[in-house]
Amino acid sequence: MLKVSYVADGFQNEFAFDFEFFQPRDIRVAVNDSMMPQTEYNLAHAEDNMRGGTISFANPPENGVRIDIFRRIHLERFIDYQPTARIEPEHLNADFKFLLEAFKDLKGVEIDLAEWKNIHCNVIVLLEAVLATGVLKTNEDYGSIADPV
Repeated sequence: MLKVSYVADGFQNEFAFDFEFFQPRDIRVAVNDSMMPQTEYNLAHAEDNMRGGTISFANPPENGVRIDIFRRIHLERFIDYQPTARIEPEHLNADFKFLLEAFKDLKGVEIDLAEWKNIHCNVIVLLEAVLATGVLKTNEDYGSIADPV
């Protein structure tokens, strides 16, 4: 899971984060391990760039309070592929990226996409592992992804 934590000083009411998200409701905030309703804070970010931003509170949190800002992707279908329509590669790649990022959030697993070969067998191995166990396996569990299957 992507997360940044702060300890409040009683004066600061803005807290920055620098990780990617897909929609504003993917960003969550917890104060002393209690989830905050999204109405209790404001998220500011560049509309054309869903990476990073600032969480602000109307009143500064009390001194010593721990603030966790993290991403929990809201699973929602953005692209609806039609049977007779051409599938655009950028849409398909965006869909796969969304799914992989969602898997990371669910189990806190880091998948190094640079090492992940874009071949059918690797995708099948990943999906079979998730379906069979509900848990993603890492490169250490399978050996190097670059090794021949």
